[in-house]
Amino acid sequence: MAPFVRTLVEASVGLVIIALAWAIASVVIDNAAKLPPLMAVLRKTVELAGSDDYLRHVSESSTALFLGLLPALVVGVLLGACAGLSPSLRWLLGPLAITLGGAPLIALVPIFLAWFGLTMLTKALTVFVVAAFPVMIMVMVATGAKGGASPVCTILAGLRLGLVLGVSALVVVEFVASSRGVGYFITNSANMFDTTAMVAGIVLVAVPTTLVAALLQAIEEQVAG
Repeated sequence: MAPFVRTLVEASVGLVIIALAWAIASVVIDNAAKLPPLMAVLRKTVELAGSDDYLRHVSESSTALFLGLLPALVVGVLLGACAGLSPSLRWLLGPLAITLGGAPLIALVPIFLAWFGLTMLTKALTVFVVAAFPVMIMVMVATGAKGGASPVCTILAGLRLGLVLGVSALVVVEFVASSRGVGYFITNSANMFDTTAMVAGIVLVAVPTTLVAALLQAIEEQVAG
């Protein structure tokens, strides 16, 4: 089986396993307020996907993700590659990348909130700082290693890491510092004790992100193989 196909099949099997575990757990727990049944969540997911109100939240989040993640990927990949290929630039850029890439920069959200309020800039900036430096470190190490991965694989891996970190950062900042967006929808549903809508919102974030990340990994493994 080709690496590309194998990776996508593995991702699909993983989702099926999670779905089966969820279906069994919901029967065992037998409390929709704690874990709603899978089919109820899927019906709510379809309903939300066609809802104008939810799509406005998606539009808000997508814009913030684009404004924060695209610069983060460009900066992380370009500066990481430069630092990995040049010993001089490694000493210039490496200390900053290693320090900030290992820091829990999501903790800066209260500062961004104090500076910029409940704005798109707060969300985009959070996505940028959380994603850019880990991507930069990964690319720097991969390009600097002897016999390391090909440039294409390195870039794909950087995109995958940035996507997962960026979406995670976006959801967290929308939990605590937003009045719109998918993260806000999830936490607002929880506050309204609408567990089914809350879990459906999580599914609508997690599944597309997982599939895109799996696709990037499948391409990366195909190129490497």
